[in-house]
Amino acid sequence: TAAIHKKYNLSAVKILTNCLAISLLLLSVTYYLGEDGRISYFPSYFISILVLGLALFKRITPLLTQTPITTILLVTLLGFMCSNILIAGGDFSTAALYTGYSLLILTFLYGLAFTSQAHEWFYLAFLSVLVAAASVSSAISIFLFFNLDYQPLDENRLYAIGSLGNPVLSAISYGAALVVALSYLSVSRESGLFLLTLGFCCLLVFAVILTGTRSVWPGFLAAVVSLILISSKRRALKVKLFVALGALILIAVAAVFTFGFSESIIKRSTSFRPEIWQATIEA
Repeated sequence: TAAIHKKYNLSAVKILTNCLAISLLLLSVTYYLGEDGRISYFPSYFISILVLGLALFKRITPLLTQTPITTILLVTLLGFMCSNILIAGGDFSTAALYTGYSLLILTFLYGLAFTSQAHEWFYLAFLSVLVAAASVSSAISIFLFFNLDYQPLDENRLYAIGSLGNPVLSAISYGAALVVALSYLSVSRESGLFLLTLGFCCLLVFAVILTGTRSVWPGFLAAVVSLILISSKRRALKVKLFVALGALILIAVAAVFTFGFSESIIKRSTSFRPEIWQATIEA
């Protein structure tokens, strides 16, 4: 009886793990290519249920015990964000709703970590699907930007497809995929995949530029510096890469001031908050 029970548990865990892997891959696709938010985040509900199922079989417990500090920080941060809703005057139903969103985030993170441990192929597959989906989304968005007279915003900025319509959201989302693609370029040894990934990087960079969102570039710069420090083991090569990166930054800054974009950047960097505050005070 004990052997049958153990075999049943292993089969159930295997089914849950495989379903979780499929749901996570589907989420990376629907996030970038889903028509709206309901479609984009629908796989996250399956992920939450599957992770809770694995927790019943005590498969998530080792992850929690191995990362106690990370778990505490995540729970504290999400709990603080939810409690701020009540402090700011929100009702209990709204706070409960965002608590549910927080649980979806937690189950996604631990589901991703668990599946990466359970399947050796999953980690690379998930990142590959994510970059491919982001590249397809950016390619379609760029095509529509230049070929359709559709500008729902006052400024001439790229309006991405699906649920990524907000230029800031699309820029950050494309930027995250760009960092993943760039990290692969730093270690790639296959010329075919290298060229394909390089093409994806060019698409994503162009899309981020067209969004007109500047906040993504400091994070991207930090990611590039981290990649240089991690991937390159030779000190001389690190120095050359940092010199090249510094030269590019200086050229970009010089071009900004030369062509008169400095005032626009300074104003946009504050998200027009001083102007908004001034108008509010005068009103």
